[in-house]
Order: sequence, then structure tokens, then C-alpha cells
Amino acid sequence: MEPDAVDPAELERRAQRLARHLAEQVLGSRARERDRALEDGSLIRVFSKSLRGALEELRQQLPEGYEPANRYFREALNEVLAKGKPLF
Repeated sequence: MEPDAVDPAELERRAQRLARHLAEQVLGSRARERDRALEDGSLIRVFSKSLRGALEELRQQLPEGYEPANRYFREALNEVLAKGKPLF
């Protein structure tokens, strides 16, 4: 393996952990706000600015063009922010 080469399995674990961490940061201490937004269907709108920032951070911390990152982020958002509902 080249010195700069990244183990694909390690990259996958790192991307999943980072996506989960960022989803938890988006939620932060806004659980009540999340619950109201889930109830009235405005979750994505209410959290849109935080979501854009988190996605940008995810893309900056992973290799350019790493395709699974978006899927891991959606999965983490559905689990953490949408409380298991497939909204993202």
C-alpha cells in the first residue's frame, strides 16, 4: 500500500462515524424543536442551514468524490434527526 493510500474499510468506518457525529451536532440541544418540526413536517426547512453546513464539513473531511459519504449522511440524519423515519 502506498503511504498516502487509505484502507477502504477504514475510510468507510471513518465516514460513517463522521456522518453520525455531524448528525448529532445538527441536533445538538434542539430536541424539542426537532420534535415539533417532525410533527408538523418542517424538519428539513427548520434545520436546512445546519444541514448544509454539516454536509459541507463532511465533504471537506473525506476524500474528494467519495460517493458513499452522502448515503452515510442520509442514514445518520434519518436515525438521529428524523428519529428513524426515512425523511432524507
